[in-house]
Amino acid sequence: MTTTTHPTSVRLSKETLALLDRRARETKRSRSFLVEQAVRRHLAAVADPADSAETARRIEHLRTFKGAGTKTHGPLSPDQISELHRDFSGDDE
Repeated sequence: MTTTTHPTSVRLSKETLALLDRRARETKRSRSFLVEQAVRRHLAAVADPADSAETARRIEHLRTFKGAGTKTHGPLSPDQISELHRDFSGDDE
């Protein structure tokens, strides 16, 4: 599938341009590819900030369980693991 692209212009600081060039070399991708990917990701996050905030909340919730199931806290039962999974995925069942 061929995608039609359209030229555009952006102004970047020397530092940002240097970082972009370095990442382009490291990933063997063009500047254009990296800029388009960055813009797409940013616009997706900005399009619905509630989704981003909810994802961040769920990740933070999971971080509170870091170490759960270790010898310090005792093992988790299958029911506890299922409950954590349902809580993270947002299932109410």
